[in-house]
Formats: sequence, structure tokens, C-alpha cells
Amino acid sequence: MPEREGLWISMERWSGVSVQELINTRRSLSEDWIAYICREVLQGLCHLHKQKVIHHDLRPQNIIVTSSADVKISK
Repeated sequence: MPEREGLWISMERWSGVSVQELINTRRSLSEDWIAYICREVLQGLCHLHKQKVIHHDLRPQNIIVTSSADVKISK
């Protein structure tokens, strides 16, 4: 990117389903799966907080699980 004044936002592109969708469409989620999602979210939040960023809207709709089982925090 050329150096100019202003604010730049770079975002990763991915697709998947929200944790809310998983809750709504599955009868149950295994404890291992829930623990994995929680661990990934907590690691993401730790990274954000080290960067002095606070999410302010963490909820199941904003946690995405990709087809390769990566967990992403959106919005």
C-alpha cells in the first residue's frame, strides 16, 4: 500500500457458520467441541487485549467457525 495519511483497515476473508447457528441447528454440541471453541475465543481475546483492543460485542452471533474448524471473532 502506498504511504498516505488516513486510516486503513485490512480484513481477512472467510466463510463459516456462527456459534448461534450451530446452537440453533444442532441438537447438542460435545463438551470437547465447546471447550475448543471457548479456548480459541479466549486466545483471540487475549491477543486483542494485548493490542489494547476491546471487542464490546462478543456473543454467539459474532463467533464464526469456518469449514476448516478455525474459530474467528467478527464485528
